[in-house]
Amino acid sequence: MTNRAMRTRQMLERVRAFGTTHRDLFLPQSGAGRMFAVVADVLESLRRHDVAAMEGRSSERAGVESKAAARIALRRRLSGISRTARVAAFDKPGFDKRFRVRLDCSDERLLANARTFVEAAGPRARTFIDHDMPSSFLSQLRTEIDTFEETIRARQQSRGRRAAARAGITTEIRRGLRAAKRLTAMVPNTVQDPAILAAWKAARRIGYPRRIKNSRAA
Repeated sequence: MTNRAMRTRQMLERVRAFGTTHRDLFLPQSGAGRMFAVVADVLESLRRHDVAAMEGRSSERAGVESKAAARIALRRRLSGISRTARVAAFDKPGFDKRFRVRLDCSDERLLANARTFVEAAGPRARTFIDHDMPSSFLSQLRTEIDTFEETIRARQQSRGRRAAARAGITTEIRRGLRAAKRLTAMVPNTVQDPAILAAWKAARRIGYPRRIKNSRAA
């Protein structure tokens, strides 16, 4: 959230508090009463978006770790198959051509290489097993492919939820700001007490940090 958004939100909190303190002056069916209700609803919606954003952030961080672990496991499996294929090529020249892989590549390329390995190794599984690879190495590879794909999807979903929460926060702050702007006309039309009006102006004001002048310019 930007500094301006944070200051606007703080202003909305003060406006809600003002409306609560002086609820006897603003009937629920009046224009001001409805706008104070909008501000309160906006703040409650912002609270829900905050929760969603924090959950999305936590899920995304966990997803980064899970994805890294799944990627390492898949790369290790492909490296083992490729290494074994090179050794098998001593007796079967060209055997390793289908099992060459670059591990420093994108996630999409790594998955494509892994699927290619599954297809190519299927009818040649006996050769790998004869070189002491476990008989379940292909099923293990398929599992690692599925796991890696799932971690990618989970992270994308977490990022999507977080982005949606941020967008929701922006939308709600704008809605609250519009309500507060309407109140700048409605409150003075209802309130005559100078002290209450002064409190309203203080609540409605969006504070900005004071600029520190450069000593040379001063």
